[in-house]
Amino acid sequence: MKHKLRLQIGLLAVTILAFTVLTVFVTSGAAQSFNDRVYSEISLVIYPSVTSFMKVITNIGEWFVYIPFVLLLLMIPKSRIKVGLPAAYVLGAAAALNFLLKHLFHIDRPVAHRLIEETGYGYPSGHAMIGTAFVGVCLYLFCRYSYHKYLKVAVTILTVIFLMLEGFSRIYLGVHSPTDVIAGYLCGLIIVLVTILVIRSKDLNRIS
Repeated sequence: MKHKLRLQIGLLAVTILAFTVLTVFVTSGAAQSFNDRVYSEISLVIYPSVTSFMKVITNIGEWFVYIPFVLLLLMIPKSRIKVGLPAAYVLGAAAALNFLLKHLFHIDRPVAHRLIEETGYGYPSGHAMIGTAFVGVCLYLFCRYSYHKYLKVAVTILTVIFLMLEGFSRIYLGVHSPTDVIAGYLCGLIIVLVTILVIRSKDLNRIS
């Protein structure tokens, strides 16, 4: 157990470092050429049918869409303490932290190729950050308490696909740059890792 905690702390440190380095590149303007190259490739697959699908994905990824799931988990007695409360804390913390980071960095969204309208700052992507944090923690809790091996694998694969599509949709629709989305993933992963560390630290305290 302690060995796993050390590995998670190391992964958390690496993730924080990666976000810090990325932020330096973004704020200095060094990442702009990367963003332009990625979007030029994505622009090759812009079609009406794809756009409609991406709008559906991006709407599903709105933070408030997760609230009914949290309420449902809180209403079910068996899931209220173990899953509902952690999920609620994470959703609230991720939304608040995303708001603070956006207003800390003051990095505008792309404006040249928008297919939908969005307001506010762009860095880091709220869809990527809040989605990764909330869905990631829910996935961890599901795998922690589920005994169905193949179901856990299937849910993990579906979760990764959803998060990748969610981030891609924001770039495709022109409301976020690739670095916005990458930063969102990193921040979301930081929240997931911190949450797991807190849960496992409580486990160690119970054992000792």
